[in-house]
Amino acid sequence: MLNILHQYEYTGALVGRKRYKASLHEKRTVPQDKSDWIIYEGAHDAIISRADFDRVQEIIRQRNAPSKGTPNSYPLKGLLKCGNCHRTLSRVHSSAGYYYRCTKSRADENSDCPQGKLFSEKEIEGIIFRAVMQMLAICQEQKKQKSSLMLTRKERIAACVAELQKLEQQQERYRQEKFRAYEDFSGGALAKDAYLRQRADIDSKLASAKAEQEAQEQLLSELEHLAFQDKAQEDDVFTSFAGATELSAELAQTFIKEVLVSSPTEIEIDWKFRDVFGDHSNTKEEERHNG
Repeated sequence: MLNILHQYEYTGALVGRKRYKASLHEKRTVPQDKSDWIIYEGAHDAIISRADFDRVQEIIRQRNAPSKGTPNSYPLKGLLKCGNCHRTLSRVHSSAGYYYRCTKSRADENSDCPQGKLFSEKEIEGIIFRAVMQMLAICQEQKKQKSSLMLTRKERIAACVAELQKLEQQQERYRQEKFRAYEDFSGGALAKDAYLRQRADIDSKLASAKAEQEAQEQLLSELEHLAFQDKAQEDDVFTSFAGATELSAELAQTFIKEVLVSSPTEIEIDWKFRDVFGDHSNTKEEERHNG
């Protein structure tokens, strides 16, 4: 039933290219990103108006939205780990505020974990928030740079589809011509030599059109597998948090897998998403604080 509520076709549109081949050599298909659907508005009578459809989608999005943090939660809950033993840091409170510490060194005097060290929650949150916002800013810039490429890609896909349709129609005309030539030859209206020349000429045209069709299908498959389009959903998530003014539990839990704390001024962030700062899945953040 829920799947029906997502069908854009009920607004009267004709939607094509909703799926594509998983790879160049497979018959299996996978869902196409919505931004690459080919949509013809007003193709048939609408069952539901566009306004009502959009309202339904908004209601679904609101129901599926992640719940906000509870009053007892805090942004980095369960995310901070000791840079040495990788155990979750304990959160402690003092008159000066909240701090984190590794408790392993209290039970093991020979531990290489920082002994007696308290890491300021406020300072760590500040470092992490700046790192997240830097990542979001870079992603927003990358998205701007990709927007024109995505538009060009979508136009090229539409052109490929149109060209493939034209080539199929062309091949059908050649097949009809070949059949008519045979009928003329069988009925005596066309001499054998003339028939053989016509048939050879038509076969040559058919072979050329078939080769062009295969080339267009190869191009279409390559366009559908361009890597940057696979990040569309991820870019939407980045955009939704672009205006954040402070580190929240929702922001931290969305982007961060864990944070390794080695000292009050050196932390290592392991991201849930691709690392825009380099080729690795985590980023080391270092910041000096004047006492």
